[in-house]
Amino acid sequence: HMLFEMCTGYELCSFRPSSVHMADLEKFPK
Repeated sequence: HMLFEMCTGYELCSFRPSSVHMADLEKFPK
C-alpha cells in the first residue's frame, strides 16, 4: 500500500518538484 500511495503522490505532486522528491528518486530509481 505504501508503494502505491507513494506512486500516486508522485503523479499528483509531479507538477511541484521538491527536495523530498529528489531524495526519493535517489532511494527508488526507476
